[in-house]
Order: sequence, then C-alpha cells, then structure tokens
Amino acid sequence: MSNTVSWLENSISDGSINHFNYSDFKDIKSIGSGSSGDVYCATWKNRFIALKSYNNDEQTLEKVVKEIKFHRRVDIHENILRFYGITRETDAKKYSLIFEYADSGTLNTFLENHFNKLDWKDKYQLALQLASAVECIHYHSGIVHCNLNANSVLIHQKKIKLSDFGLSKMVGEISNNKSKVNGMISYIDPKSFEIDDNIINQKDDELNEKSDVYSVGVLMWQISSGRKPFSLKGSKDTNDDYNNDISLALAILDGKREEVIDETPDVYRNLYQECWKLEPNDRPNIQEVVSTLKPIVNPIISREIKKLKPERECSLSTRSIEICSIIYPYLPLIAAVASLTQQTVKAYKSAQYNKKTCAALIERVQAAEIAVQALNRRKQENESKFRKQSYYISFEKFVAILREIRTFVQDVTHLSGYRKFNSSDHIKIMFQQLIIDFDNIVGDLQLSMVNANDEERRIDIEILQEDMFEMTTFLEKIEGGVTTFDKKISNVFEHILTLKNKSSERGFNPIINKIDSNELFEPIDSQGKVVNKYKIHKKRYRGQDVACKIIDEYDQFNKNDQPWMKSKLETSLNKVRAELAILSNLGKCDYIINFYGLCEMDGNTLGVFGWTENGNLKELYEKFDIGLSRKLKIALNICRGITFLHGCRALHDNATHVTQIIRWLAPERMNSKKINQEIAKLTQQVLNKEEGLKEGNEDEHVPYTIQCEIFSFGMLLWELAFQKIPYLRMEISEIQKHVLNGEREKVKFVHSKNSHGVEKEYGNIIKAAWQSDPSLRPELSYLFNDLENLSSTFTSEDSNGGLKPKKNEIEIASIDLRPGTPEVGIEQIISPMMKLEDGITAHKNGDREKAYDCFVKHAEINNKVAKYWLGYYYLEGYIVEKSLQKAIELFKESADRGVPDAQLRYAFALSEISPRKFNVNEFVRYLTMAANNENHAAQYNLGDLYYNGKLGIPKNEEKGLSYLKLAAIKGQPKARAMLDKLKINHFV
Repeated sequence: MSNTVSWLENSISDGSINHFNYSDFKDIKSIGSGSSGDVYCATWKNRFIALKSYNNDEQTLEKVVKEIKFHRRVDIHENILRFYGITRETDAKKYSLIFEYADSGTLNTFLENHFNKLDWKDKYQLALQLASAVECIHYHSGIVHCNLNANSVLIHQKKIKLSDFGLSKMVGEISNNKSKVNGMISYIDPKSFEIDDNIINQKDDELNEKSDVYSVGVLMWQISSGRKPFSLKGSKDTNDDYNNDISLALAILDGKREEVIDETPDVYRNLYQECWKLEPNDRPNIQEVVSTLKPIVNPIISREIKKLKPERECSLSTRSIEICSIIYPYLPLIAAVASLTQQTVKAYKSAQYNKKTCAALIERVQAAEIAVQALNRRKQENESKFRKQSYYISFEKFVAILREIRTFVQDVTHLSGYRKFNSSDHIKIMFQQLIIDFDNIVGDLQLSMVNANDEERRIDIEILQEDMFEMTTFLEKIEGGVTTFDKKISNVFEHILTLKNKSSERGFNPIINKIDSNELFEPIDSQGKVVNKYKIHKKRYRGQDVACKIIDEYDQFNKNDQPWMKSKLETSLNKVRAELAILSNLGKCDYIINFYGLCEMDGNTLGVFGWTENGNLKELYEKFDIGLSRKLKIALNICRGITFLHGCRALHDNATHVTQIIRWLAPERMNSKKINQEIAKLTQQVLNKEEGLKEGNEDEHVPYTIQCEIFSFGMLLWELAFQKIPYLRMEISEIQKHVLNGEREKVKFVHSKNSHGVEKEYGNIIKAAWQSDPSLRPELSYLFNDLENLSSTFTSEDSNGGLKPKKNEIEIASIDLRPGTPEVGIEQIISPMMKLEDGITAHKNGDREKAYDCFVKHAEINNKVAKYWLGYYYLEGYIVEKSLQKAIELFKESADRGVPDAQLRYAFALSEISPRKFNVNEFVRYLTMAANNENHAAQYNLGDLYYNGKLGIPKNEEKGLSYLKLAAIKGQPKARAMLDKLKINHFV
C-alpha cells in the first residue's frame, strides 16, 4: 500500500474525513470528464451532490490528497464549493470525492445560457463574489489557487462557487515543478510562461497571489462580455483569432489583451485592466479588488442575484446613492492605504537592519490604517469632510507620505537599499521629516488616533541614533567584500541583484570566464589526480589549490546531437550560466567560496572553485581543539559571509555546520551552495517547530525568514563553542517537544584563565539568537558588533593561535555634461486626478500642456517625482518661462528626497550655473547618489569619471569599473562600448 493510499485510508478510519457508502448514491449521471477522472451528478437521500471520480494511479492520488487538504482549509466561505467527504467504488476500488452540486455548471456554461438576462448589477455581484472567494483563500487560508479559469469557477443558485484546488499551493511555497499548459492560456499569468520547443510550460515557482489576481482580471472581462477570452464574437471556442497556443502566448507576453466591451463602467474596466497588467508588482492585491467592488455592489443590490430578467426596478434610496457618489473618489485612496500598510509591515517583518528605527513608523502607519477604516465605516457621520476638496487633497498627500514611508522602510532595512543614503545624517533628516509630515497630515485629516507628542518624537530620534551608531560601527568593521576601502557599501550587491532579476529573462546569456586547461596543474601534495566521492578534482591554478567539478548541464548539452533535445537543454544551460555568473560575483566576498570560471578538459566542462583544505566546520572541530579566540574569529567570519548574502537579498537557508567551509590558516569561508541537505534537516526541523508548526501538521509550509537565519546562526555558535552537534542523542520527536517547550541546549563553559571572562557574554549572544519569540532575536549587525567586542579582548597572539590537534589524531568613456533624458521610475498615484503616469505619457506624446497641468497638481500635494518633472519643464522652457534657478531648486528638493533622475539632473545643472565656480564635490556627491539609486546614466558617468580620473578626481580604476559594469549590465550603450574597448567582461 502506497503512502498516499495509507493516508486516505487512515483519514477515513480515524474519522478526519467523512466517508459515505457508494451504494447510497442514486441516479448517477456523467456530467463531465478530465485528465484525472470523471465528474458525476447523483442523489444522496434526495439531495443532489457531485461525485468527482479519480484514476487510481499514484500521481493522481497525490493530487486527490492535496485537494482534500486544501478544501478542508477553505471550507468556510459561501462562494467556495463545499466538500462533503469521500467514497470508494467497491468493484473498481476508485476513490471519489463528494462535493456540493452546482446546478448551473461552470461559469462558461452559465454565461452561454444566461448572459442576455444579466445586467450590470448582476455582473458586479458575480465579480465581487469571485474576488471575495479568492481573498478568503489568500488571506484566511494562505493558499494560491494557481488554476483560476471559467471551468474551475462554478455557479449554484446564481452564486459563484470556487472549485478545483488540485494544482493549488501555499502562499510563499517554493516549487521547481513545471506543468504543461492545456488550452487555458488566456487565464494564466504570462510571467509563468516558459516556451520551449513549441511547448508551453507553466513554471509553478512563478505563480503567486498576483497570478490569481491576473486570472480574476480575465474572468471579470469574461463576465462583462459573455465570451471566452480571445474567441470570435459568437464563437464558443477560444483562441479562434490565433493559429495555436504558442502564438496566443507570445501575443499576451507582448501586451495583447481583450478589448473593452462597450458601455462597461469605467471603474470596472479600470479594475480588470489593472489586474491583468504584465508585471505582478503593477497589479493590485485581491484585497484592493474587493475594496473597490464592495462599496459599489452592497448599496445597489442584495447579496443574492435577483430573478434573472432583462428589466427590474431598483429599490435603492436616493440618500444611499448620494452617499455612494460622495465616497466614490476616496475608494482608490482607501484601498491604497490598506495596500501600502500591508507592504510596509511586510518590509518591516523581513528587516535585516534598523528594525527598532522602523518600529516607530510601523506603529504610526498601522494606527492610521485602523483610523481610515473607521472613517470609511462611518460614511454618513463624516459626509461633511468627504464633500470638501481640501479634505480630498489632504487624503492624496496622506497616501503620498505612506508611499515614502514604505520606500524608506524597504531601503533602510537592507544593505542593498541602505547604500542609497549618502550618510547616517541623511537617514536621520529623512526620518525626522517623515514623522513630522505624517503627524501633520494625520492632524489635517482629523483621524481618530493619538498623535505623537514632542517627548515621543525625542525617544524616536534616540532610538534612531542608537541604530545608526550600531550600523556605522558594523560597516566600519565588517569588511570582507561587504564594504569598500572607504567603508561604503559595495556596488557588488546591486550587480548581483541585477543578475538575479535578469536570470529569468528569455535569452539572457551571461559571459562566463574561460580558463585554459594548460593553466591547471597537478597539486603539489599529490602524485596524481585527487578524486573524492563527489567527483571533485584537486588542481593548482595560478599558484593556489582549486576544486574542479564537472558541470553536468554542459556535459549533457555537448554530448547530445538531437536538435529537439538540444533546444530543451539550451534552456536549462542558460539558467546554469546565470547561476554561475551570480556565483562568480558572490566569490568577491572573502568568506564565500570563489568560482573562477569554466575549463574544457578531456571532453568535459569543469567548474573551477576555491579549494577548502580542512573541509567543513564539523570536520575541523573533530580534528582540532579550537581555542576561544579562534572560535570568535571563525564566528565573525561566518557572520561576514551571511551578511554578504543578505546584501544580495538572499537568505542562506542552510546555515549549519556542513556549509561552513574552513581553509587552513586562511579566512573562514561560507559555501554559497547547499552541500548536504540531509545533514541540514536537523536545524531546519527545529526551526519549523520553533516558528509555530503544531504536531500533525508537518506538511505546512513555514517561510524561511531573517529571524530563522538568526536562530540558525545561534545554533551554529553553540556548536562551534562546544564542538559537537546540538541534540545529538535525541530523536526528532524529542527535539520537537524540547524546543517547543522553550528548552535549548545547555550553555556551560569550562572556565579558562586565558579567556578574559568572555564565556558568559558569548553565551548571552547564543541565547539572544535562539529566543522563542522571533521578534526578540537581535539583528545580525548587533550580533556582529558584540562578537567583535569580545574578540578584541584577545591579543593578536591569542587570535593567531587556537588550533591544537586532538590527541591520538594523525596530522595530515568621456562625461556627457548634458545627459539624455533618463528613464523615470514612475510612482503611480491612484486618484480621480489625472495619474502622474498619464501625465508623463502625455509629455512623451508631445502634449506638454496636459502634462504640465498634471505635474503642477501632483507637485501641489508634494509628490517628489512630479516636482522633478516640473523642474524639467522650467529647465527646457516648456509651457513656462525658462528658469534654470527654478529648475535647480525643484531638482534639489526631489534629489534630497531620493528621486534618482532628479539627483542626476541636479548634478549636471550645477555645471550650468557658473562653470568657473563649478563645485566638483557637490557634483560628485549627487552623481554618486543617483548611481547608488540605480540610475544607469549616472553609473556610466561616475564610472568614466573615476576610471579616467576626470575633473581632478583621483583616478580609481577599480571603483570606476564597478560602476561601469553596473551600467553595462543594465544595457547602457556607452558603458558597454567602453568595457568592450577595454576587453573587460561586464558580467563578473
């Protein structure tokens, strides 16, 4: 009996799933079929039900088990199909699931038969029911549906019934699976398409909540039209306008969408068009969709669609219509408040640094959201406020400030974002301005919340200064590739993040360094090749030992001559190239294994990596008694490696002893690959239980967060301190009970006269890292600073020693002073005013008057991007009289608030004020701010300046190349041309 069948039988026998006798079902009739089985209608005790019968193979039964588990989580919403239980056909021994019967069939069938009887009230109701069901599975059950289409949405008694959870997954669940797309191209998130050898696959790892939102958008269009998407009008079949699924998929990827049906209300049209945008980050979340639909539907009709007939009377009161029309302009703003609050809190929860500073902002934002919800609930009481134009303008300002707070929290809590700030003073000024602006606008809106007083603001600043001190100390000492010689955060993080983002793009093919086989020699300590069970060959390369390993994907590609297979392998090979390009940059950290390049040898393609003489940490402490001073050095260097990964927005997800690779008398390095998943299970299982998994729910997914990483690091510090695996003699079930009860390994040091009394402090660091409450675990910067302080108590002689063999062990281009128009990062402002995005589009289309009016209105509500554009109009003399001084004032204001294009413009505008009094330092400062804010024009100009030593700046080729490579990898043509001329690979 397979594990799947055992689970089903055990669930039936213990009563956790209701079991029905198959003989009790009468009048069984087939109503549909699919690849996994058939669907029947039947009666049970004079009640209609649906039987979903499945094929009896293992793969299908796994899908059955998955569907049961998900249905049990979502069986709480009236617009989700009810799951009753399971039955077995005695003869065929096939399992059937028992569901609520949907009397009108699928949404496809319902629209074909009843569309002409629906009016817009009915359509709005259907759309809201669909969105509400999806909201329930996303936010209550933590599930992504992954298969929303007009066949998985059923209709019963004129109500939506969401069904078919066989392909669903948990929110945040990582999956490397691919599934072939069969006829549902129109509904699938195009970001998940993978087109290979005329076959369209769906990459499951690309599917998330925003993928469901895309499908909801398509279904909303279908509800408005009565037609399947991309079918000819009047046709029952989809894709009639396209030769095949491939051509349709390519058209959708290229921006093709269905046309708006005449007389579609603007709010409905705008909503589904937002939902089906190509980029997931541009789509609303499902809560925003519900928030937009609910106020429109609820005042108009009851929760149930009334009798289907062409004409009906509306019993809506005039007063309700009036209140609805007054609140309508505020609805997108209220939805934006909810969304921005959620995004800000999410950024705070994943914070790696400065979390205490951001807590003050989070408290304000969350309190304000509650106050806005109360304001929305009391529409009639607040009618006089909603009628005022000044109140509406204040609400717009409020949303703009929330956006700035979200961006600030996202940036200041990660190294890759922290580098955008010029100094700790810059952060302090921005923080103070944000809380002042926020507190003022909350007062203007008269929101029901307690405003911070002067004393609370003083405490907020003190906390900020404490965080800034820790961060400054951390950056001064961390080194190891995290910072440059001048203690600034390295450009390598942006380089790696760009590579990661581009690695999923079609056709991305980075250049990997090639190593001539003649440069690889036999190692000095070997009489021949050294090959271990991992097929790793030890060699010498440029005076140092290296590890050479066959890259299987290259081998398979080179040895396969079949064209169709070659094409498939090429896709896999491109992914490997992208990973190797990232690895080559990770090796720029002194504490992560180097990847030097690829070498063709003996018909194989070898990856050449750094050699680790003493293997992993466990192997090291099994050979040697490690002195406390050396343990602290090892801990610090592991911390440096983790910090570097964090700068790349990556969690190691496997910080156990197998991944700590130690080199003899050289800096400790943390391997960037997961070497041994099995040995790592111990810590991960402890983590999963620690983060709230209850016994019996081991299959639940717990996302690996920064707090999990800190916990792992604490366990690792314990293992390093006592030179043994934690919980070594305990079974997993015992560890689970032990840890969930708040117990940990004992921290008892043997006193040493040479320890300077640091054992107790070291133990406190361990205990802080493995706190039961994840929110109480310290940030990595605090742990590093504490370890550094302890390490500094030892002399250099103490630190250089500390490894004693255990007894009975055998020792064995030019700057353009007028840059081209940069691409502006648009901050979308959702409001009845013209969107800022539309104003920029009008500018690009030559309608400058329309654009100018838009920029002025958004500048009035203090939008920093609008002020940049207004400055540009003064610079060029568009609509207004040309004024360099006014342009510079606006550019500087926007630049100081973090707009990269304004930072670039302001830098170059300085040279136009008075070339003789040109302030080079000010120019370089703002150019650097723009470059660190990912403006590729600034990156090229700054790289050129440093590489060639222009404007009297000391020549620094290394720094210049780092900026030139950033610009080149983002497609900046002058940077690429300059690097090509220098014969330098911009990918590494």
